[in-house]
Amino acid sequence: MFLLLASEYDGPLKSLTVNGEPPLDAQLRIYMTDPRVSMHLVPASASQKRPAPAASHGDKQSPPPAKKPRPGQKTPSQLPAELSGFHTKTSDNKPLCWNYNLSKGCANATKKGRCCFGFHTCMKCLKVGHGHSS
Repeated sequence: MFLLLASEYDGPLKSLTVNGEPPLDAQLRIYMTDPRVSMHLVPASASQKRPAPAASHGDKQSPPPAKKPRPGQKTPSQLPAELSGFHTKTSDNKPLCWNYNLSKGCANATKKGRCCFGFHTCMKCLKVGHGHSS
């Protein structure tokens, strides 16, 4: 719209009176309904998705490629094999400290029963005072 305005308007850019309407306002109202402008505001047609290519060897399809984490995005941690099958969160969905439940224990400072990684609670029975391996 502004390119059309710049190429087709040749009038003054300053208002002729102090409280008068700016001269380009009338032109802008005209261009708002101009088909050269409104055609760019029409929604694009929905594209049809192509079917996935068939696997070249048998009926097995290859797994999708692993997504790379964006810069600054954390990658999900892997639960140690020693703790697999146990709770990772409390009953109110708060995280549990994995190190506290491992045999090496957690050396981080705790405040109100929690360190920076989670609550110092047993991952097996969800009781306070001992870890899974103690």
